[in-house]
Amino acid sequence: MLTGLNYDTTYYYSVTGPGISSAASFRSRTKSGQLSFLVEGDEGFFPAEPESPPTMANYEGRIAHLMYNVKNISLPGQAPLPSASFALNTGDNVYNEGSEGSYRDFWFPVWNSDTDSVNKGAPFVRSIPYYIVAGNHDIGGAGDHVNMLATGGAGKYTGSTEGGDALSHCNDFYFPLNGPTGFDPANVFAGDEFSPTGFLWQYNGKSYSSAAATAAFRSSTAVDTGKGVTPQIDHMSNYFFDHGNAHFLFLNSNPRLFNAQADYSTPYSAPPVGFTPYPSALREWIANDLDSSWQPWKIVVYHHFAFSSGDATQRNYQMRAISKLLEDHGVNIVFNGHEHNYQRTYPIRSLPRVAEAPTTLAPRAVITDPTFDGISNTVPDGVLHIIEGAGGNRDFDGAKPTPRGQGS
Repeated sequence: MLTGLNYDTTYYYSVTGPGISSAASFRSRTKSGQLSFLVEGDEGFFPAEPESPPTMANYEGRIAHLMYNVKNISLPGQAPLPSASFALNTGDNVYNEGSEGSYRDFWFPVWNSDTDSVNKGAPFVRSIPYYIVAGNHDIGGAGDHVNMLATGGAGKYTGSTEGGDALSHCNDFYFPLNGPTGFDPANVFAGDEFSPTGFLWQYNGKSYSSAAATAAFRSSTAVDTGKGVTPQIDHMSNYFFDHGNAHFLFLNSNPRLFNAQADYSTPYSAPPVGFTPYPSALREWIANDLDSSWQPWKIVVYHHFAFSSGDATQRNYQMRAISKLLEDHGVNIVFNGHEHNYQRTYPIRSLPRVAEAPTTLAPRAVITDPTFDGISNTVPDGVLHIIEGAGGNRDFDGAKPTPRGQGS
């Protein structure tokens, strides 16, 4: 872990070891001024191709290559694109269980590729800071619980947990450890009540219980960032940082914060079910963080969207619970993933019943500002919500060319 870095400085480094020899550079954060950054998510897709022998198509490599070379992309009638200072990821980096095997087989070979090509990926994470929010697959399947033991049929390129390699998000990445403790994947919340039932120890149909194993895993995530040793898992679910003239807040949105309610049934098969309240301690922490920032831009990132016109995951609207909170404390833009397409809302102002189960029989839940176009009207009356879950995984929405309501 590097400590004592200066702002707005280019650092050169090399990594050597058995079979490893590489050199790269990165630029540290700035304290003021404009900035440019990339956003993508839900990128882990390697579909099998009907060849002999069978192969996998590296869609993720195309995304990494394009992002790495964004300054070289030319768009008709548009000014040249700037180099990106960093990238934001809206979650679901690997499928399906968030295991180390998936990062070994799929993620790191693409984002830390020695070769920059559409087929291989790029050495992206060697030189461009990459800030990631945990999606449901990053912490185990549906994001309600995580099995810490192996799953059946595990092995290379299966996406399953091989044993001892669960929750690799907490060991493979290093983010600002400034979030509140107690909200890690081990706990399941129902409002302000919680139980330590987030970790499952299951194998071959049998369940086990081991406080020592839980403690050992937590200890395995410990790092020293220059302020003493602390387990990363305690803080990685929620964190913040400033870059240039913007404040970025990353939040956990997984079902374990909402009584492990993960509903993936057909959207119109039955009326939507409401969620338990968002934990008040997290609400207070969010309000204090946003109010303490003087940056003109306040940007929030979490995986599960609050508002979507997509067909696939409409029932996962739990983060509407804080849409009014974010609006009241000055947030400008919210970035999400989960739905595997691109969507952008009108500016939205949330009304009192926004967090309730959607129904056409009650008063409206939001007000939108359709006059905002970013050209003649550049001051939105509300918060812009942008879904960027089109990072390469299969398209949702019944293979329709665009999400419902998005137009042509």
